[in-house]
Amino acid sequence: MNQSTIMKASMDTPRVDTHGHLYGDIRDLTRGGLGVLLLDGCEALYGMTIERPPKPETLENVRKAAAELRAGGREATLKTTFETAHIRTQIGFCNFQVSDVEQKLDIQEDIRFFAYIDSAILGTQVGWDGMKGLMARGGSHIASLEETHGTKLEDLDALLSIIDSSIDAWKANHVVGMKVSFAYLDHGLAITDPPRVDAERAFAKREEMTLEESAAVRDFALRHACDACLRNGVPVVIHTGYPAGGTVNVMQTNPALMQGMFMDPRWADLTFVILHGGYPYTGETAYLAAKLPNVMLDFTGLPTHIPASFRQAMGEWLEMVPSGKFVWGSDSHLYPEQIVGIDRFSRRMIGEALELQVADRMMTEDQALRFVEKVSYGNADRIFGLKT
Repeated sequence: MNQSTIMKASMDTPRVDTHGHLYGDIRDLTRGGLGVLLLDGCEALYGMTIERPPKPETLENVRKAAAELRAGGREATLKTTFETAHIRTQIGFCNFQVSDVEQKLDIQEDIRFFAYIDSAILGTQVGWDGMKGLMARGGSHIASLEETHGTKLEDLDALLSIIDSSIDAWKANHVVGMKVSFAYLDHGLAITDPPRVDAERAFAKREEMTLEESAAVRDFALRHACDACLRNGVPVVIHTGYPAGGTVNVMQTNPALMQGMFMDPRWADLTFVILHGGYPYTGETAYLAAKLPNVMLDFTGLPTHIPASFRQAMGEWLEMVPSGKFVWGSDSHLYPEQIVGIDRFSRRMIGEALELQVADRMMTEDQALRFVEKVSYGNADRIFGLKT
């Protein structure tokens, strides 16, 4: 069956992938069964038509083709993978110190990074249990921070100075956004606005800080990091919604909890990006992105993790949210078939949503085609400054 003009554009337009967990070595194709996404990726990478479910002899041919792809070495394998997925620019992740950037620059020809800020503010000992878990184990916020930064922190200003110098160095190291993953941890996105004096007093108590005092230090430091991002023109990318993981209550991952920060006049010119469409709070995400000029919507993961929810949410978003506010990524790992499979599946979902909008006369075909260009690369180029 011939593709519509909209679907062909959705499938073939070069794009920016805003979310790649591309660490370590290229993964081998699993020896077990292959799911829908991997089969889609195999078909595109190896030019095969694969039955559903695939026959044993087909699986054997797929695995031979996968081994041949990898035999060309890492660079050639990734080049073929990103060309097949029409990924022009890949955004991956690095630490706030950018000490791991150099080893990741060969992942893709045009790669940029989001830098995780969490450990700079919480320390690396916090882990999945959050600050409450760290304290329950006998650890302290201050000790965790000093271990992370490798220095004695005499006062709050010492911590803030490190945050400033780190963020000021990001742009020179290909960093185009600050990643905030507080939604994984016990406090979620309920960010408070403590006075500086409260944060200073809490810090001065050091190992005697209570959980509430630790939260004052944490939240003041995050707001300070946002000031540094504003100064450097770096957007803030916030993990929201499910799957949150860690110890957080899913109600604490609702992006609406951050509406006060989004609307704070001091950050009127700072861009915030809501990750994963805020699922299951897609309605709240629609409202925030529709009403607040500095809030963008990244629906990474939703098309493949929960397709039914994506279909419903996309219809609502297309009706409410300006077309210049959408970006998306694969949430993939160094697994060629997965990278390509997620790409193809997600592109089809986007194309189908746009076709439905045109069929319902909610938009014209020309508007749908312009949306494809924006969501594929135009919005990401503008939001993350990829062409400057």
